[in-house]
Amino acid sequence: MPAKWLQKLGATALALCVLGLGSANILGAPRESDPRIGSWDELKTSTHYDSLLRVFEPLDNGMIRMQVNVKLLDVNRWHVDFKCDGRKYRTVTSGGKFVGITYSCRRTGARTLESSFTYGQPDSGAGLRLVHPDWTSGTWTEEVSADGVNYKTHGFTKLTSGQVREERREFVRRN
Repeated sequence: MPAKWLQKLGATALALCVLGLGSANILGAPRESDPRIGSWDELKTSTHYDSLLRVFEPLDNGMIRMQVNVKLLDVNRWHVDFKCDGRKYRTVTSGGKFVGITYSCRRTGARTLESSFTYGQPDSGAGLRLVHPDWTSGTWTEEVSADGVNYKTHGFTKLTSGQVREERREFVRRN
């Protein structure tokens, strides 16, 4: 009799463990989803500046594609495929040429991220001059509002002269 009781107890314990792990994965899923997924219209900062459309889309391989200038013709667009794992990923044109920018990010909260950029020499023929010759690196904080409607970035770009340029951007969810 005790052996059957132990078998039932073991089977019950195993079922509870599997159920618990499954629940942990389900509960953890929203935290792992990037809150920026979707399309974001940048708010205009002046009459001389036409805002960008930034799009974050999940890819089948578990990565995310960020397209920064979706409003431009395809030949002038660039994107980066990444995971928020702290590694550096190359930003490329639609034709696959490196534009001189690497991107890295990591999650700091449910709706917050920290990202960094390094700026260097683009591939020959990469098209648009996207990297200002005085830029060396940048660090940004990014936050999506609790209601998921607004997205703000605040960053500092280091220049070769040692100076630092501060920049803020605000976006509204398009979809």
